Amino acid sequence: MAKVLRWSGNIDLSNESITKESITKESITKESITKGGLLAWLGKLVFSPEKLNYPKGLSGEVKVAQQLARELGDHWVLLNDINIKAAGGKTQIDHLLFGPHGIFCLETKNWNTASCNEQGDWFRLERGMWVPQKSPVEQTRAKLAALSKMFSQANLPHELQGIIVFANPGKFKFAESKQVNEIKPIGLPGLIGYLQQLEEQAPIYSDPDIEKFLRLFKL
Repeated sequence: MAKVLRWSGNIDLSNESITKESITKESITKESITKGGLLAWLGKLVFSPEKLNYPKGLSGEVKVAQQLARELGDHWVLLNDINIKAAGGKTQIDHLLFGPHGIFCLETKNWNTASCNEQGDWFRLERGMWVPQKSPVEQTRAKLAALSKMFSQANLPHELQGIIVFANPGKFKFAESKQVNEIKPIGLPGLIGYLQQLEEQAPIYSDPDIEKFLRLFKL
């Protein structure tokens, strides 16, 4: 199981008696679950996001985080919902995954039916109509640039890959989407298979290497 080191948020952790065993489905309500905190994360490990009253976008992020934590080995480290400095302010990263075979910046989309044309324009099907969407490729590219700057300033050699992961891939035709070299659109099942296949290759990073990156996030 992958190590999950972060899911930030504003859950009140003042109750020291809270344990994984003490959490029941009835204790997890729409009001008590925000985008973070230990209590929220434990609840997400126990109950599927579809059964909880998450906003649609957040339910996709929870589903991706759960699946990565379950399916990957303990040499992977997953950070969720983090903010880093970027040009003009800060940028939010849905998931940042560190492993022996690379560093992956994941932009989660909970789009059931989406499309990308040859010009790189993105659309989402809503109520029978194709609605233009902000390009997740451009979003991810900006986040990669911010991460690269952060790592370079710390003198940490790095190999970054951006992944647009569809929590519920639906009818998206990945083979027809316009891609850039460092960014890959993929469905959640394909993402798990892709990462598992990488484990057959020679590692890029050792555990001490990964620890150096993690220290930058003050965990």
